[in-house]
Amino acid sequence: MKNEYFNMIGQKAPGRKMILMAVVPDDLFGVEVPNIFQVQAVRTVPTIYTGTYPTIRVVIDKLEAREDLTGKGIAGIATGENWYNVSQEDKNEYGININP
Repeated sequence: MKNEYFNMIGQKAPGRKMILMAVVPDDLFGVEVPNIFQVQAVRTVPTIYTGTYPTIRVVIDKLEAREDLTGKGIAGIATGENWYNVSQEDKNEYGININP
């Protein structure tokens, strides 16, 4: 396995959000992906193993095709859909989840 480096482009959006876009190899997730899809990702809590840098993990089990977005293009999808994120506190400071 090798490290995969890529650039992301970001733009601030209303409601203290931002839009991130990146061009990556289509086998980045290690599974076959549909032409248009959405996938869930999580920014994990820093641990002694990951350090203080943000670690973003893609949840492949949540990957789903979005054929309903065909023809809108990336710009239309990013500006027309109601995308959101959820923050949840996690006390995973030592690499072991200690939530009740």
